[in-house]
Amino acid sequence: MTQMEFISYIPTPQEKHFGIATVKLYGKIILRYKIANNKDNTNFYSSAPACKIVQDGADRYLPAHLLDSRSENDDLEAFIRMNVRKAMEGHASGQPQNTQGARQTVPNNPPQQFHTQPAQQQYAQPYAAPAASPQYHDDCPF
Repeated sequence: MTQMEFISYIPTPQEKHFGIATVKLYGKIILRYKIANNKDNTNFYSSAPACKIVQDGADRYLPAHLLDSRSENDDLEAFIRMNVRKAMEGHASGQPQNTQGARQTVPNNPPQQFHTQPAQQQYAQPYAAPAASPQYHDDCPF
């Protein structure tokens, strides 16, 4: 189960993006996402902060954090959109919605355990006794 908690949404009217959403995963990992317009300004999306690097003379941006599960990432993005939408509606009406501390537990596959056996046992094959070696005699020409 993925535990997600929506911590806050902070509007940033002076910036190009709408605001910053803060979420907590697994009860201990706090992540921040930029909330920005999509290209045609009909909706918004969440985006992890990025680090700029220059590679082969071109600027490239790498996300500061990643989830290695596509389904967990999709669930988290939907959770952020739902809670940010509530917060934005509250700001527009002048009555803040209670989005702080919104919690959701999302079922997912439990993490797989890799290398659960010690390395020497993991690849062990059943031991078979070697076949009896032929007897050599001193009078053999080879």
